[in-house]
Amino acid sequence: MDVGGSLKISGGYCPEGTHIINLVPNWTEKHCKTITNCYCIDNPASIENKSGVLTASVTIKNSLSVQETQSLDFGTIIAMPQPQSIKMSTNGQRSGGVSSQYDATGQQGIFKVTGNPGYQVNVNVPASAVIQNSNGTSLNVTLNTDSTTLMLNESGGTGTATFSVGGTLEVNANQDQGDYQGTYTVGVNY
Repeated sequence: MDVGGSLKISGGYCPEGTHIINLVPNWTEKHCKTITNCYCIDNPASIENKSGVLTASVTIKNSLSVQETQSLDFGTIIAMPQPQSIKMSTNGQRSGGVSSQYDATGQQGIFKVTGNPGYQVNVNVPASAVIQNSNGTSLNVTLNTDSTTLMLNESGGTGTATFSVGGTLEVNANQDQGDYQGTYTVGVNY
């Protein structure tokens, strides 16, 4: 027998943890003498009431939050007559392109996740993003991350973990100058 139900949490706040309630269902089992209606029994009693105790539980987790603590930045690049692919690793190392034609600045993106300590979190980073300058000229960035799953380690009563995002920036030949910016959305879930 399957038993379903709903749990109503009132008061605006329910602390994290597992909450257990006992349910006392009442059901009626009908007995009859003919096999066409129910099943055959020796006792001709028409109705017999039975009850039992079932347990229901729910686990409530703190909501997850994710915060960018460092932006992905490819640094300064000099436009060249040939296309360039500039890579920023998830540990902050830049490579590719004509190395003498850009400065050493740049950094990987870093995100901090906060939630329930001891739980695993899935990380979703989009495959690509587009950045643009003030004239609307765009560049494509292929994104990657150093982790698709994280374990939230306890820190001050909450669970925290970090992950990094790197990528490859495709710079066209004789690319228009300007500051190129854009956004991408990362996701985390239990």
